[in-house]
Amino acid sequence: MLMTGPPGTGKTMLAKRLAGLLPPLTNGEAIEVANVSSVSARLAPPFGTRPYCDPHHTASAAAIVGGGNPVTPGEVTLAHCGVLFLDELPEFARDVLEALREPLEENAIAVARVNQTVRFPARFQLVAAMNPCPAGYICDEARCRCTPQQVRGNTAPASPAPCSIASTYAWKWGRSRMRTFGREGTTATTTRSARP
Repeated sequence: MLMTGPPGTGKTMLAKRLAGLLPPLTNGEAIEVANVSSVSARLAPPFGTRPYCDPHHTASAAAIVGGGNPVTPGEVTLAHCGVLFLDELPEFARDVLEALREPLEENAIAVARVNQTVRFPARFQLVAAMNPCPAGYICDEARCRCTPQQVRGNTAPASPAPCSIASTYAWKWGRSRMRTFGREGTTATTTRSARP
């Protein structure tokens, strides 16, 4: 899913809530997530909880797909059975975005080193967010002074890999046009159970 809209419209908030709206993990998936966490130095999510990873846009390709000596899993594997959120998508380096192609197509990533090749699971929901222009307010002439070239450069990420595989595009604009699902205080569990 690729979300586009100005700052403050809730793109990051929606991405953070998505893991809680996805169906609960099966026992097999929960064990897979626990196994991945056991080989990582990162604190594991509570057992049975879908992982949520949001790497900074300065993260290297090795941090995203895995690497090191000994080989450790990257963000795509740590987000296995959960959500990988790329905020400020156009700011990510081209090699990082290209590295996402294999896990998005194969649901796994093979990390090859001189003495070993390790295959990690990497089945995740990719969610990305970006501003429509560098200033973020393309439709507000009072707040945006971006040139057409800046707008074109911002809306075309360094690599087409994530965009070519994205199946959902969402445009968010202004709080007045936001629609809420459920009433205030509704939890992810009650929202999930209320769906048809």
